Amino acid sequence: MKTFLKPRSLYRSFALLLVACCFVAVAGCGPDSNVAPVSGTVSFEGNKVAEGTVTFYPTSGGRPATGTIQPDGTFTLSTFDPKDGAMIGDHKVAIEARQLPKAPPAPTSLEEEIAGGSPVPVGKVTIKWLVPEKYASAQTSELTATVNSGQNQIDFTLP
Repeated sequence: MKTFLKPRSLYRSFALLLVACCFVAVAGCGPDSNVAPVSGTVSFEGNKVAEGTVTFYPTSGGRPATGTIQPDGTFTLSTFDPKDGAMIGDHKVAIEARQLPKAPPAPTSLEEEIAGGSPVPVGKVTIKWLVPEKYASAQTSELTATVNSGQNQIDFTLP
């Protein structure tokens, strides 16, 4: 007796195989278990830095972690998911804290908007660094940090 696969069962088998492959592929895409929570503070010349970013670059390679400096000077790092931390190990650190000039005020009336609003000064934009510019790059900042398993509190007091 000859047995032939019906096209319908062949397609069903192929679809099941495809779904199984997708599950295997997705299972390997989760966050790295070598990540530990990191939070801290940034201060410069005795004052809390009120805005900017802190970035940890793993010295052994891997994904960097970044955190936004809050108005109270605190930050919490994120690598794969919000506030999950940084990869365990040694890191070079960059702290970029600068204040851009304020945007011109929005027009207050339709006539002002049609007329083009307030004239915007043309020229070079001046950036005010809240910490010395050398800290904005991991290559020049000379800042380092070690992330251990478990909760990490890493504070930066810049001279």
